[in-house]
Amino acid sequence: MALDMWRINLKILRNRLDKNQSYIALKLGKTQQTIGNWESGIGEPNISELITITKLFGISVDNFIKVKQIKTDLSSSKNDTNMLHEEQADYATASNMMQTLSLAVRGLDAANILLQTKVTALEEENTRLKKRKTR
Repeated sequence: MALDMWRINLKILRNRLDKNQSYIALKLGKTQQTIGNWESGIGEPNISELITITKLFGISVDNFIKVKQIKTDLSSSKNDTNMLHEEQADYATASNMMQTLSLAVRGLDAANILLQTKVTALEEENTRLKKRKTR
C-alpha cells in the first residue's frame, strides 16, 4: 500500500483541484489514458514526470510518494472534505509531545534537586540541634 501512495495522491490531489485526467495529461504532455493507467496501477511516471506532477500540485516528491495527502468523500459535495490526516502531522504532534515531556522531566529533575538540597539542609539542622541538646 505504501508503495502505491503516489497513485492515491495523484487521484486525491487531482480531485481536490477539481481537474480531470485529461487536464493532468495535457500539463504533462501525456494522454488521458496514461494518467488513468497510472491511477489504476498500470504503469507509472518516470522521474522527470514525477517532478512535474509534484510541481503542478505544489508539494515535494517525498510527500507525494510517502504521505497520504487528504481523505475526501468523492460522493459528497466538493465543499465537504474530511480533516487532513498526514503522517507528518502525527510526527509533529509526537515531536511536540516529546519536547513537552522533556521539559517536564527537566522540571521534575530540578524539583528533585531542590528537595534533596532542602532535605540535606534539614538533616544538617537536625544534627546540629541534636549536638546542641547533648551538650
